[in-house]
Amino acid sequence: MAWLLVQRSLTPPEIEPVQRAFQSTGIFHALDAVSFVKDAFGVLAKGLEEHPAKQLQMALATQGVEVDVVADSEWPVLPPAKRIVRAACWAEGFEPLDPLGRPLHVPWDQIVAVSAGLVRREETGNREVGAIKPLSEEGRAFLGFGATAWELAEGRIDSVIIDALLPTGRDTEPVAPPAPMTLSREERNWRWCAEVILAGGLRFVWQAHEFQFASLGDRLSRDPAVNFGTFLRDLLSAVPNALLNRGAFAVRESQPDTGPRYPTRNAFGEETQWLLWRLRRAGRYAPSADA
Repeated sequence: MAWLLVQRSLTPPEIEPVQRAFQSTGIFHALDAVSFVKDAFGVLAKGLEEHPAKQLQMALATQGVEVDVVADSEWPVLPPAKRIVRAACWAEGFEPLDPLGRPLHVPWDQIVAVSAGLVRREETGNREVGAIKPLSEEGRAFLGFGATAWELAEGRIDSVIIDALLPTGRDTEPVAPPAPMTLSREERNWRWCAEVILAGGLRFVWQAHEFQFASLGDRLSRDPAVNFGTFLRDLLSAVPNALLNRGAFAVRESQPDTGPRYPTRNAFGEETQWLLWRLRRAGRYAPSADA
């Protein structure tokens, strides 16, 4: 069975104490501490055996870094995501609408965790570009001269003479008009994302650039990031007891730039798992799959 070193706070530890703990145990090289801390979004280390994990826990505690040793089987799994593109915050509760416009009323006391932040996403897009134009007569003549010179250099004189006396007609055939080309490419974009998780395990997910913020009324801005912050603060004001990841906390405090950037979707999801782990230990999160 694999074991994890789970942080007791979402704030990543300092590198130097982790280096000293690694050096004292010899389980990892001290230089590895940089990458471990950089990738710490609730979990400092994964895939450990039980004895080394407990050794590291004690060594880290000596350096003032508090972690828990958690079996991989006990680490919560993110519930399936239900993507939404519209929602409203009413006095009675949260009302998300799916892409087909079907509403679902969610009482505020059912929301136990909220995650938000800038997440780097791998996205594929298509772009139509102009077709490659055929070569001019001068260009084709230049390439023909080069090909002939190559044939002569290789000693294939017979083929050159035959081609000269018996042309194939390739150069006299009509050239079809060029067709447009579509290029597919991958892009890395930073997107504002948010997730709301209910006590029973439902998870609603949305992204600022896809979301329709019509419920903001006259507070609607042309900037999706501004709308994202306004809408999320409305939601967070109604759920003061919900656990928040670092990104949601920064948005709530109207300081979104102070929150971390999540380099991968997995890093963002790891902080949400950390919230669920804390909630489950407190008896506030019991999805049907775990009941």
